[in-house]
Amino acid sequence: MLADERSPLLHLPVFNPRIPSSDGADVATGPRYAMPERCLWGTVPLCFLPPIVFGAYRLLLATFVLLGHLPHVTVRAAGNYSVFAFYLLSGYLMTLVLNETYGFSPRSIGRFLLNRALRIYPPYFAALVLAVACLWLRWWMHGTRIGPLDDPGIADWMSQILLVDVPGARVARWIVPSWSLNVEVGYYVALVFLARRRSIVVIWTLLSLAVLARMLWTGGSFIERYFTYAAASLPFSLGSLLHHLRDVLPRASLGWGLVACGAYSINATAGQYLWRDPTMEGFYLSLALALIVVVLLRDPRVLAVGPRIRRLDARCGDLAYPLFLVHQPITVAVAALLPLRLPGRQAWLAVGAIALSFLGAWLLHRLVEAPIARWRDRVRPAAPVGPATALDAASRPPRDGQLLDRRASS
Repeated sequence: MLADERSPLLHLPVFNPRIPSSDGADVATGPRYAMPERCLWGTVPLCFLPPIVFGAYRLLLATFVLLGHLPHVTVRAAGNYSVFAFYLLSGYLMTLVLNETYGFSPRSIGRFLLNRALRIYPPYFAALVLAVACLWLRWWMHGTRIGPLDDPGIADWMSQILLVDVPGARVARWIVPSWSLNVEVGYYVALVFLARRRSIVVIWTLLSLAVLARMLWTGGSFIERYFTYAAASLPFSLGSLLHHLRDVLPRASLGWGLVACGAYSINATAGQYLWRDPTMEGFYLSLALALIVVVLLRDPRVLAVGPRIRRLDARCGDLAYPLFLVHQPITVAVAALLPLRLPGRQAWLAVGAIALSFLGAWLLHRLVEAPIARWRDRVRPAAPVGPATALDAASRPPRDGQLLDRRASS
């Protein structure tokens, strides 16, 4: 959905151990790495192409959210599961960029929050306009009462536009799943204070587990365990903890990562048939599988895939957040336009909503997100600020023929 901050990953080279360096030694051999003279793919140095950065995985999660909101589609649990998977991935990536790219000085925190605002709000405002148009279309076609636009007050306008919970807001959301953006925004601010030290994150995670244990012990409803800020604390803290425990985690693996994605997908689509209570066993199993996916796909040095796959992964990631924003308004519009007595109406609704949602996501990215990306690049720091590691040394391209000391990762 939102976890797209790529700056520390985009700086990382993917060295090909089979390419000899200018002094005859293998590039990836020994503590010193040489810049190969011939490592070009087209006009871009192959060793400095961006690695895979969860793009296809985020699009998969956004697609599950779409399927969960389609009328008469029996994979509703997939959307619930994927929201928490998004939270966990956001916790990991935001902790990564705060510690390795931005830093925690007041100026750096301002840059981080401004970058997040540029990421979230412009596409959201465009999707709000689309949502209002779709709600009015439904009213014009069928006379259906427009609940979200039924006499909203100042608190409702502020809550809808600012993505914050304003006391007194009472009408439904114009984009129904945007409630989770309120949670994302809140935890982006919280991570500025919580993500800087491992000890803080460990305490935060333990407290989150204690809150969950209390909810389960007292028989808390799924609404309490899913929609609240307290419930979202666990996936965000687990994601943040993964970054701080990266030195002791199992080695990343693309193959096993894809297996974990497959297991997650099976649980998401069939969980309501596999489990007695999909909101209990299936829900927390999905969170565990999402954690395993991030562990296995987290290290770009291991996931050295070809440039075409990297570009495809980036394109998939570009569609994830727009798809999350536009799928529900577009579903409303398709349902309004289809005749009520059309044979096979539910099938046509599903096919039309899915196809037009992906088209709308592509247009939203091209017309809104892509132009904004240039502003975000100006806000983002030019180089990582984290501790000196092999990844940091790799973050700045060396001069031709220059040998760089690569310190072992701490």
